[in-house]
Amino acid sequence: MAREIKKVAVIGAGVMGAAIAAHVTNAGLAVVLLDIVGKDPNDRSAIAKGAVEKMLKTEPAPFMSPRNAKLITAGNLEDDLNLLADCDWIVEAIIENLKIKHDLYAKLETVRKEGSRQLQHVDHPAEEPDRGPVRRVPARFRHHPLLQPAALYAALGASVGRQDRAGRHRYAGPLL
Repeated sequence: MAREIKKVAVIGAGVMGAAIAAHVTNAGLAVVLLDIVGKDPNDRSAIAKGAVEKMLKTEPAPFMSPRNAKLITAGNLEDDLNLLADCDWIVEAIIENLKIKHDLYAKLETVRKEGSRQLQHVDHPAEEPDRGPVRRVPARFRHHPLLQPAALYAALGASVGRQDRAGRHRYAGPLL
């Protein structure tokens, strides 16, 4: 049975995580983008907020429309983990360090809602973290998400066509 995805969380606001968040907003979905606490004591979520600002200036633009950036709620993993409680899909795009990944998965299990799905990014399948209680969806992201947004939309189950600012259809849903 297909599940409706209304809200997505992306953990990791680096190049990959921020681009995934931007592409998810292109499908019309709300996104929670979390990263570690930044060094700025006045803004503990500066890393995630800065990633959104950077995506607005990137060429080619990952947002189909700049207003899609408003669909992203930026935060940090220490203060805002509770924002994941109503997310239907959690995408992990953090540093390739198994200890850090295992610690993150343990934290996610304490806040994620029942039935939510999680996608992890692992560069080396031989080093994949143990399966444990993590529930995954069958999707692959072995290349930069800017090069395969259709795969991301297909994984989201998006089936509605979207138009860019010139009225051209950019994606007409699932291609895979």
